[in-house]
Amino acid sequence: MTIYKQMNAGGNNQSPFGGLAAIMMLVVGLFLTYLVVKGIFTILFWLSPILLIAGIAIDPNGALSFGKSLFNISKKNPLLPVIVVVISALWFPVVPGILGALAGVFLLTKAMVKKKIKKVFKQNSPQEQAEEEFTEYEEIKEDESFLELPEMPEKQKDTQRPGNEYDNLFE
Repeated sequence: MTIYKQMNAGGNNQSPFGGLAAIMMLVVGLFLTYLVVKGIFTILFWLSPILLIAGIAIDPNGALSFGKSLFNISKKNPLLPVIVVVISALWFPVVPGILGALAGVFLLTKAMVKKKIKKVFKQNSPQEQAEEEFTEYEEIKEDESFLELPEMPEKQKDTQRPGNEYDNLFE
């Protein structure tokens, strides 16, 4: 007789430390998630000035409209800028890095999309279509006799059965 032993990561009823492996795997997983998120925030913090400068350099009018929209939001809710400044001061490297990176990515993508839209509309503009040369064409004289159809023989009526109401529907 063969005895198979099953290995599991936790929940073993025979040992009081059966769930210890599951708890350790949870802690290790959370620690690795923390490291990944911290790395992403660090990269965003260091890239935020570059993204902001690139977004402003490509489309300065988009940056001005973004600033105007932020100013209008602060007019409607004057407490919001104060809260943002306090939160940025408390969590200095994280919050300003995230806000700067998000603003930079927004400005950069907005500039790229506007550039692409202008390019597409420039290709399909009516001015460019008017400048195209038309190809020569040739008129074909057609005989109008092709429209005349031969006479159809008259349809023979079927004998009607007495009492059938539906015979006259399809004539």
